[in-house]
Amino acid sequence: MAASFPGLLDTARYTLLASAILVPGMQSALAQPFPYQQWVCAQGPQGWQCKQQAATPGAYPQPPRPPAPPGSSDAAAAPPGNAWDYVPASALSEAQACKLGPGCRGGYVEPALAETSASDTLRASADRTTLRGNAAQLAGDVELQQGNLQLRADSAELDRASQTASLRGHVVLRQPGELVRGEAAVLNTRTQLGHVEDALYLNYTSGARATAKRLNREDEQLLTLDEASFTQCTPDDETWLLSAKRIEIDNANGWGAAKHSVLRVANVPVFYLPYATFPIDDRRMTGLLWPSFANDSQNGLDVAVPFYWNIAPNADATLTPRYIDARGTMLETEVRHLSGWGTWNLSGAYLGDDELTDENRWLAGVQHSGRIGTYGYSSVDIARASDGDYFRDLDTTSLEVRRATHLVQQGQVGYADDGWRVELEVLRYQTLNEELDNAYQRMPRLVFERREQGANFRPEWLWLSELNVFDHADAIADGGSFVTGTRAYAEPGVSFPMRSAWGYVVPTAKLRHVAYDLDDALPGQPNNPSTTAPLVSLDSGLIFERDAGSFVQTLEPRLFYVYSDYAADQSEQPLFDTSSLSFNYSQLFRDRRFTGYDRLEDFDQATVGLTSRFIDRASGRETFSASLGQIFYFDQRRVSLQTTPSEAQGWSNSAIAAQLDWRPTRTLWASSNALWESRHDRMQEAGVALHYAPAARSIFNFGYRYRRANPNQNALTDDLRQSDLSFALPLGDRFHLVGRWNYDLDEHRSLEELVGIEYDACCWRYRLAFQRAVEDSELNTQGKQELQRDNRVLLEFQLKGLGNIGDRIGSILEESIFGYRDN
Repeated sequence: MAASFPGLLDTARYTLLASAILVPGMQSALAQPFPYQQWVCAQGPQGWQCKQQAATPGAYPQPPRPPAPPGSSDAAAAPPGNAWDYVPASALSEAQACKLGPGCRGGYVEPALAETSASDTLRASADRTTLRGNAAQLAGDVELQQGNLQLRADSAELDRASQTASLRGHVVLRQPGELVRGEAAVLNTRTQLGHVEDALYLNYTSGARATAKRLNREDEQLLTLDEASFTQCTPDDETWLLSAKRIEIDNANGWGAAKHSVLRVANVPVFYLPYATFPIDDRRMTGLLWPSFANDSQNGLDVAVPFYWNIAPNADATLTPRYIDARGTMLETEVRHLSGWGTWNLSGAYLGDDELTDENRWLAGVQHSGRIGTYGYSSVDIARASDGDYFRDLDTTSLEVRRATHLVQQGQVGYADDGWRVELEVLRYQTLNEELDNAYQRMPRLVFERREQGANFRPEWLWLSELNVFDHADAIADGGSFVTGTRAYAEPGVSFPMRSAWGYVVPTAKLRHVAYDLDDALPGQPNNPSTTAPLVSLDSGLIFERDAGSFVQTLEPRLFYVYSDYAADQSEQPLFDTSSLSFNYSQLFRDRRFTGYDRLEDFDQATVGLTSRFIDRASGRETFSASLGQIFYFDQRRVSLQTTPSEAQGWSNSAIAAQLDWRPTRTLWASSNALWESRHDRMQEAGVALHYAPAARSIFNFGYRYRRANPNQNALTDDLRQSDLSFALPLGDRFHLVGRWNYDLDEHRSLEELVGIEYDACCWRYRLAFQRAVEDSELNTQGKQELQRDNRVLLEFQLKGLGNIGDRIGSILEESIFGYRDN
């Protein structure tokens, strides 16, 4: 937001053009080209040396006037209602209307500025021109232009001796991105400094507007405005205004400051601030941020007032004192640092003597992501809390965080080039839910992996190995019951990919080996169990195409066979990090049934799958795809995670897996998946999702999922049937209704309810939301699960250009409504 006034008379030459005045009796003279009166001046030992000569209009044309924007006038005396070049949306071009912000019903249109051929030459025109010594006086429709700066006024005086330009009457100064109007102006043409009386200032890019009794440019990057007002509202909807005795605008540092200021909302004084700062662009600045407010059924009123500290260009900190009515006062901190090695983020919070629990509550976190040379990388993600209820009691931004069961403490360093990946990792967990067992800690994990080279019709050599050291808080060595120790896994192999446009065949052979060195095994169990199992697979497919009008339809049969003999009884091996993979269509074509390497699976099975796609010829977009597949088992699967074999291990075929995707347009898509258990003629699992986003911030989502209880294969003891509806619905051009409803159809109970209303004008916005959600469950006196709910009311009020009062609703909406993006 800076007005820059380049030097007007800082060279030894300029051009003055006096336009002709037609008077009665001059018609006969117009038969010949009318001579312009051209003064050519140069600096001499006695001052200016000027001479007058005639020139044709074609040789020295009058400086062109830029075309006026739609609905505006670029005359020096602009209509009072359009002094800001403001144009209603109905009069804007389509390209101009697309640039309008949310809720804006018009915008500023900057006239095109014509640039002179030489930036050191001042060109001036007026109805009347008089030279008197070192001064040139111009009157009547005065236009001055130098480079991309244009000035207009009723009259002007250019004084070479004092190097000043004085303008009077309906002064207009324009340069790219900025407009200044006033009644009088004085500019120093050497220092490029000056002042404007009764000034109006507009920055076209940011929409910032200011009025002042006097606008001063005190140095190249600093503007001061006396008896001033500042806003980023449009002239047709001036909702808020910051008026002050003095406003400083520092373009060098990207901030503004107001002294003895009053914030007015709807012309009503709201705050008096003896000193206030505010950003004028995206750069950071030290100072208080707007407070945030929340209210919930557990904590009552929750107020946080952040203080931002801009330590250095690559470092900053935020200190947030926070008052919670039911608990007391706490301090939250966040420190960020950026360097050539990566980013660091340190965070923490402390609440001494919680009034509800009589405990000290705290949270600490470290996040890092970095690069080491060309191929190296590193990452750190550490979080630790004083107790398992910290997030549920004290964090009000995210349901996902509040429902977390574990906090991760993880560090990685690695190397990955086109051929190999080497990674060293340490991983620990803090268990927040006391009902869950503590997870194993990896202290450490070392991985060597040969990355795929994309070979075709030649051998592709494979290698994967891991060395893990597993520890546990309740280890046998410490008097507990959990086995700890070291696990080594290696998987060398080779494949021979044969791919073409019509299909592919990829045979693969691997040798899998896992070995343990346990610290203390369970009674009767060995300390060094191991297992070796070879595996071979053949993945093949064909691709058929046919014309289907404006689409290309494909038919893609696929056959996948995998074999691995039963190696040995692996029940003596501990289960450190191994669990069953979710069964779905993509699982049909994997050579693994489990995560982790504590069990080497046995296979003798073939998968038959079929996929059909419809691809739009014009855009190349896949608009529809349907897939169907099933596994056929030729032998009973003996390796499992259960101590006793399940019924499904003896079946000759799996459930039929289906997957459907439909994307008729870029704004609408639907997907569905299902598992049909043909043996019992019943649906095992099903889900459908619909997403429709016809315009920005206009969203409709619907989801349904069903999963049949099967204690032998998953943790569900009861069927699960849930629906999930969320939306962001515009009501006119400024109101938005947002909501979410997650409902348990089996238990006939709501899991989450969210409803909110948003009003988004061009320069201000408010949002009000109510959320009622399940946070946890506990057993009641009858032994049944009883849900614990929390009710929250959140309010956000934003003055665009000054800041937010409340900043939590946006993150909640992004989490709750798929596709929603806060802006």
